[in-house]
Amino acid sequence: MTPYSEIRKRSVPLIYQLPLDHPLGVLICLTNSCNLSCEFCPKSRDDYYEKVGGRASLPDSLVSKVIDELSEAGLKSLRLYGIGEPLLSTTLENHIAHGKRKGWMVEGTTNGKLLNRERACKLLTSGLDYLRVSDYGDDGIYPSM
Repeated sequence: MTPYSEIRKRSVPLIYQLPLDHPLGVLICLTNSCNLSCEFCPKSRDDYYEKVGGRASLPDSLVSKVIDELSEAGLKSLRLYGIGEPLLSTTLENHIAHGKRKGWMVEGTTNGKLLNRERACKLLTSGLDYLRVSDYGDDGIYPSM
């Protein structure tokens, strides 16, 4: 995994890249499922899944197609997170490796509850550049913040 300080050294200030002829990166939410129910998250609403049409995950073939097509368009980074927990995806590492084969910087955000030594090794081996662990807690910590 590349240290964040190294990633920052390689970055070019946005002002020198304007105007953009295409987006710099893409955020893909692999699933809308999560293993927590943080009170600030829309997913914790009782009617969330009803309103969004149920629990869902993007098909692997669609994620691959998006990565391939956006790579041809010149994008350079892939962010794997969103309303759902990416570590619930059993194919997360495949998507990371796919992005790395395209030469992209790949990062993710997780609540960390499903992260263990074995999964961390798989993430590193797949080429993940950066992993943000956001733990707001579902055990009463968040309301006291």
